[in-house]
Amino acid sequence: MSFWGGHVQIPWIGNVDEHCPYLAVSQYYLSLSEQHISIDEIGDQVQRVDACIHNETDPCLMNVTVEMRTCEGFLFYRFPYIESLDKEYVSYTYICPDTIYYAGCDDFSLVYTAGTVVGDLLVLSEGDVQHGWLDAYIKGQQFVYPTLTEMSDIIDGCIDDKTYQWGFYLPGPIKINEVPTKLPLCYVSDYDDDGEFDLQPICGVYNIYARTCNDKIQFDVSLYKTSDRPRCLILQKSNGMSTAALVGIIIGSVIGCAVLAVIVRVVTVIVRRNCHKGV
Repeated sequence: MSFWGGHVQIPWIGNVDEHCPYLAVSQYYLSLSEQHISIDEIGDQVQRVDACIHNETDPCLMNVTVEMRTCEGFLFYRFPYIESLDKEYVSYTYICPDTIYYAGCDDFSLVYTAGTVVGDLLVLSEGDVQHGWLDAYIKGQQFVYPTLTEMSDIIDGCIDDKTYQWGFYLPGPIKINEVPTKLPLCYVSDYDDDGEFDLQPICGVYNIYARTCNDKIQFDVSLYKTSDRPRCLILQKSNGMSTAALVGIIIGSVIGCAVLAVIVRVVTVIVRRNCHKGV
């Protein structure tokens, strides 16, 4: 549950919609009953907090207790073993994680540039995406993710030899600043082989983060680090991207969803494995 620039944590029920945009009646989710304690305040003593297993229609199907502590600065969780829990709950209870970044714009060690500028496109090929913030301001030009209407303009520059294509885009304007902002992507595909993209997208399953540093836009696209298919950014057409629609297309096979499936019977989840002592 750790990553190159921070950690992910259990959301609280008050903002779970930000992290689980598509709650389903047939699936179950674990959320804290109150806001998460700051990792700096948790300490190495076990903290017990109230949580709920819920779905789309019921805000708390069952009350549970989640234990947490830190070890050398890293966050540990222990989830309850509930013998009486209905088997339907036990199968899979999901956590839609809240992503917390540590470093700010003054940490240049986490910023990198990559890709090849081809006309109005910044083409990211296999191996270009790294762990860190992709600086999309190159040679005095800001590259951003294209809008849905611009997908046809760049698709020829992003295709490869795969039999079908798909793309991701943002549905509308999202304001960003130095605090990393989640950009919920929508998915379209021409998988039906009719040569055209299906314009009835699936939204909110795949996400990236963006921030501005010195008025330049950076993206965390590390979710796609293992993808072997190209992705493209397009030259910014206008100024003031802090309120523009930052939209992305990624041509590729299915990449993992940013939802963590957690079986309720699991005893301990370790956010980083540097510590060898359990909770």
